[in-house]
Amino acid sequence: MKKRVVITGLGPVTQLGIGKDSFVENLIKGNFDFIKKIPSSVKKEYELTTSFYVPAVTLPSNIIDRKIRLFSNYNSQIAVLASKLAIEDSGIAIPETNEIPVILGQGIGDLGSSFKNFENHISGKRMDRFAAPKIMSNAPSAWISIVNKLYGENQIVNAACASSTNAVGESFRKIADGYASIVICGGTECLQDNKFTTMKILEGLGVFDNSKNGQPKPFHHSRSGMLMNEGAACCLVLEEYEHAKSRKAHIYAEITGFESAMDAHSIVAIDESGLIIEKMLRKLIGENNVDYYNAHGTGTVLNDKVESTVFKKIFGENIKKQPIINSTKGILGHTFGASGAIEAMICALSIDQGIIHANTIENMIEDPIDNLNLAKKLIKNQEINRAVSASFGFGGHDSALVFERVNNE
Repeated sequence: MKKRVVITGLGPVTQLGIGKDSFVENLIKGNFDFIKKIPSSVKKEYELTTSFYVPAVTLPSNIIDRKIRLFSNYNSQIAVLASKLAIEDSGIAIPETNEIPVILGQGIGDLGSSFKNFENHISGKRMDRFAAPKIMSNAPSAWISIVNKLYGENQIVNAACASSTNAVGESFRKIADGYASIVICGGTECLQDNKFTTMKILEGLGVFDNSKNGQPKPFHHSRSGMLMNEGAACCLVLEEYEHAKSRKAHIYAEITGFESAMDAHSIVAIDESGLIIEKMLRKLIGENNVDYYNAHGTGTVLNDKVESTVFKKIFGENIKKQPIINSTKGILGHTFGASGAIEAMICALSIDQGIIHANTIENMIEDPIDNLNLAKKLIKNQEINRAVSASFGFGGHDSALVFERVNNE
């Protein structure tokens, strides 16, 4: 018999806020002033075509232990902070002897450390003697276990922009199948480097927004691409329902389903037919009613075309019968490997607090794709009993989660 899985802890480290309370407050107030323009001198020096980005989250200097800072890079540090915030929010006491797993999603990782050490190497400057542990792709998840003294299974999941949705999904399965009572999961990403190299690499794919103000417009006819977010993280505490209930934990939502698939079409482009995504979502949702759909919604022309078409095939073209839809990337930018965890957290918060954020920063829909029930502004006091979050990654990685309200706490 499958175990029930609930979310009891949330730990965002994002430009919208560090910690759940700050995140929710800024989300409700619409404090979305973190988009920055790339200085013209920088654009010229590095021959960038992109004009806007979201700088990585600035961490207070005293928030990360000196030893951790010495041996780790930014990507690991925000992951550690996210895990500590999630554990604190859950109120769970971690015993000295435990086998709590950590499963973390990461898409690209922190290339900045590698770039910097390469520059030092070829110019004859001294390299960082702790570079090796800093650039290890498993470092963020390892640090979470080291700092929190967690002795269970530990792994990084990499499925491009679907990485942390898969990480949450695999954590869900681990508890549902009886292998653990608690799992710390989520995602992290850092695309920051001192010469905007990562941005330049991604520019070659033509995926970045070229609007005049840098604000992405998911599911708008005038959309032109994604907004790059340099770095963010989010962790969640997943817990077996009876375990959470026994300690009277606050339950944000229950995870009732996870599906993943591969469209096996292209290493960088979504399959225009959308058939694999549609099949995956139908298998996940079944005949159940859905109140809220947090879309992948990158704001790129192809992704939004395919996702909106699949959405209407599943839910119909009558917006009154559709779930409310939005894209968190429309306000926060694309956090790549961390995006699925952030969006899972938002689904849990939406169910718990009855809020659905606007689909775009401007809180307006001027030219939406036809027949989509988009959130035109912040919605409050909305009863949400079931929500879906979907992620699609380069390479053809597709995954999605279902969240439900727990009525029998």
